Amino acid sequence: MDALAQGLAAWGVACHAPCLPGHGAGWEAFVRSRWSQWSAAAHEAYAVLAGRSPEPPLLAGYSLGGLLALDTLFWARARGLPAPRCLLVFAAPLFWSSRPGRLGERALRWRLAWKAWRQPVEICSPRSEAARETAPWQGHERVVCWRHMAEIAREQPRLRALLPACDVPVCYAQLWHDSSCPRRNAVEWICTSSRRAETHVLRTVSRHGGHLPLAHRESRGEVVRIACDFVRAVLEG
Repeated sequence: MDALAQGLAAWGVACHAPCLPGHGAGWEAFVRSRWSQWSAAAHEAYAVLAGRSPEPPLLAGYSLGGLLALDTLFWARARGLPAPRCLLVFAAPLFWSSRPGRLGERALRWRLAWKAWRQPVEICSPRSEAARETAPWQGHERVVCWRHMAEIAREQPRLRALLPACDVPVCYAQLWHDSSCPRRNAVEWICTSSRRAETHVLRTVSRHGGHLPLAHRESRGEVVRIACDFVRAVLEG
């Protein structure tokens, strides 16, 4: 998100990136963290920003952060805080599955819950040098916490139900070959959000780093440009 922060700074937008519980530390702390902790931390950070600034903040989030941005919007509204000016969302999975239908979603939630019980944490093989060069990864690239995946799957229906009442402008971007966030997510954001929304699904030649639109060397510049143009249009009214 550093490149995005630098691009927004050129338009006078100061960026604040709170570190969520379990992030920025060892992988043991990461796997112990939970959705409830992330959500509470995001809410607290937004309340502080909203109290400091004369203008409503802008909310941006990648993957989990995009879901937390949507969650925080409605939390702020329920608490009587100013709604954010807009949402910038990158590869945020309102669905894990690429196939529509409640039966498939329910089956996937059960499968993730079973896998989280059987193997809460999986240590994967290291990424290849080509993958690291194409799309640098910040974080625990070898750690998959299935309990986290199961928790997010439980939250997804609630978050999707909020989307029709999302009345702030939304900009959503992801990569075409993102296997963690199927393209139907882009359709959901643009078709269900009740206010101005735009989505961008970008193609790349390299198949590495599908879930890393802001880090992939073929897409990061374009994603930052899209986001900055959107913010500029929002600020100019």
